[in-house]
Amino acid sequence: MESAKTPIRTQDIRDRAKRKLGETSTNRNAKQTNQVKITGSIVRPIHVSKTDPLVIRMTQYKKIN
Repeated sequence: MESAKTPIRTQDIRDRAKRKLGETSTNRNAKQTNQVKITGSIVRPIHVSKTDPLVIRMTQYKKIN
């Protein structure tokens, strides 16, 4: 096996990682500021019984692998 012609420089790896992490945190902050805030007053509980068609379909569903 031949050795790599270009040595791996740890400082370059650290700089690249710092740059990538900085980009993702900036993108994450931008996405959070643009999101609509959902409060508890919008979310309402739904009461269903075992005889509802959707509940029957969910309970009878079998995952096929």
